[in-house]
Amino acid sequence: MKKRGIVTAILAAAALAVTGCAETAGQAKESAAAITTQAVSSAQAQVSGNTVTVTAKGSVKETPDMAAISLGITTNESTAEKAQKKNTESVNKVKEKLKDLGVEEKSLQTSGYDIYPQYDYNSNKITSYQVTTTLTVSDRKIADTGKLITEAVAAGANNVNNVTYTCSSYDEKYQEALQAAVSAARAKAQVLAEAAGKTLGEPSVLVEGYQDTSAQYDPTVSGKTMAMESMNSADSMQMEPGQMSIDADVTVTYSMQ
Repeated sequence: MKKRGIVTAILAAAALAVTGCAETAGQAKESAAAITTQAVSSAQAQVSGNTVTVTAKGSVKETPDMAAISLGITTNESTAEKAQKKNTESVNKVKEKLKDLGVEEKSLQTSGYDIYPQYDYNSNKITSYQVTTTLTVSDRKIADTGKLITEAVAAGANNVNNVTYTCSSYDEKYQEALQAAVSAARAKAQVLAEAAGKTLGEPSVLVEGYQDTSAQYDPTVSGKTMAMESMNSADSMQMEPGQMSIDADVTVTYSMQ
């Protein structure tokens, strides 16, 4: 009996040291339960004294409806001057075609311009020069992007670098994701509180985590969206945007009784 009492006292003292709380010997059992809960839960949950802090994520799937397209026009000539001249002519043709399709100046950006000498590595001599201009077209409805790419390629664009999708409903869907994150946080905290033998109280601290706005379409920044004239679908490529995940993270601290 004496040895058992000594072991119990040591365990209680260890629990007091880990939690950092000035508890009485009668509270040592509750502290030990809290420590055990913390050890078996994820690294995003922490039980300490009479509070529990959890981090949770909420996700909402949404189909993108807007797009930005990066187009490249690359030309090769024997001299840098000839390559630049030919490239400028090709770029102007592509720009005119884009404007014919309803793309405004504020939705068209020259986002890259490069000149590279081309080498014959056997002779270590420059054989030609390559010039590439990159045009980024924003504010396109996804239904129009296939036609835009088809027409731009026909006008002289010989690189389609990427298509970036965004959602005009991003703000609404992000709020839904926030609500889901808060609900998930409470459910996680409830499990931890019960495992610690306590009753979950009200939240005392609620912090929003990092927000990835890469899927957000902001018409106030990008400008007005122009619609294109209809075109036979057989003549245009079809774009499949799939779905995007709009995520929200929260960290919540709850009281426990």
